[in-house]
Amino acid sequence: MSSPTPGWYRNSTGQQQWWDGESWGPVAPAEPQATAGAATQPTTRVAYRTVYARPMKSVGVAYVFLIFLGSFGAHRFYLGNPFMALVFIASAFGSTVGVLIDTQSGNNSIYLVSSIVFVVLFVFDLFTLAGKVRRYNARSPLSFG
Repeated sequence: MSSPTPGWYRNSTGQQQWWDGESWGPVAPAEPQATAGAATQPTTRVAYRTVYARPMKSVGVAYVFLIFLGSFGAHRFYLGNPFMALVFIASAFGSTVGVLIDTQSGNNSIYLVSSIVFVVLFVFDLFTLAGKVRRYNARSPLSFG
């Protein structure tokens, strides 16, 4: 059974009391007495969204991921860029398969293209990774769930 959402609710004595989702809070001030002909305003409930603070990323950790796990695209996954991480994985896989094929058939076009793509991406990220981390950290530090 889930608890009700945060908001104002009537307690057992009929007064409005704040529920924060875990415990009861203060009682609302007494409402002025309505006259016989006056219409009362309905109470409104406010919907809340959960807000999560996104952790900051470290330039050092990103470089460790690039150097030691670059062929798996770990640094790109770390910075929330899964498409480019998959490009790193595909180029590293193509280079590995190209080496195996090259030793058996003498055809090195797969190896050559994949290796060039991987090396270009690796060197590019080697020089631009710090800026990518700064841009990631500059985005809104809050995410809404």
